[in-house]
Amino acid sequence: MTSTPQLSLSISPHLTVLAMLTDALAGRRRGLPDRWRETIASRVARPGHQAVRPFAAPGHSVAPDCLVPHAPVAGDVSVQEQFGALRELPPGRLAADLEQAFGPGPLPVHWRSAAERPAAWLHGYAGALSDIWNTVEPLWKRARPLLDREIRRVGVAAVRGGPELLLGALTDRITCVEGGLCIADVEASSYELGDRKIVLVPRAASGWWTSRAWRSRSASPTRWRCRRTRRPSSPAHRPSPAGR
Repeated sequence: MTSTPQLSLSISPHLTVLAMLTDALAGRRRGLPDRWRETIASRVARPGHQAVRPFAAPGHSVAPDCLVPHAPVAGDVSVQEQFGALRELPPGRLAADLEQAFGPGPLPVHWRSAAERPAAWLHGYAGALSDIWNTVEPLWKRARPLLDREIRRVGVAAVRGGPELLLGALTDRITCVEGGLCIADVEASSYELGDRKIVLVPRAASGWWTSRAWRSRSASPTRWRCRRTRRPSSPAHRPSPAGR
């Protein structure tokens, strides 16, 4: 076992939709043009605006795993698969994921309303994603050739320069250091990678998304780790009139 991380690629447009949601509705700027931001916000129904409020809490970024029901660790995942899994999630899954994310004690204030009405929150969240996808699907289709070209570029870079050089060049939010990655975030934390793969997912909204694959565990972990380093949070987001 070596210390070089294994990389894979996945096309999962759901993560583009999630990035657009957090930008347009929660104030987590991902580089959307203002006109797109306004259009997306206007297309999401009121329950969707209400469901997104936990994402807008300043200084917080940790969220339950069920936001992405199918992590893209085994290949491409379609929007239909993700939305179908979200609609079929039992309300108890949200409660379990919140406890896993934050521990058995009292939940952070910004997630308590979701925990009190999990079925309504899941419905509103899934509806918001669906409203956004219905708006931006034509954009995704037009962008697909550009995404394919970016995937080829990343593949060549990984072969010629190695994973460390590639990971350090994806975005200015990621810094590749000896033995790991530093990812700028509003909440600092650290994760051991072990022998799990790093999955790269191109997004039409804001570049690349990285995931630690939770598969193929080994008794001989690598030295690599992913560490989120603290960065200043975005200014507090004021909900749009549709979400008040």
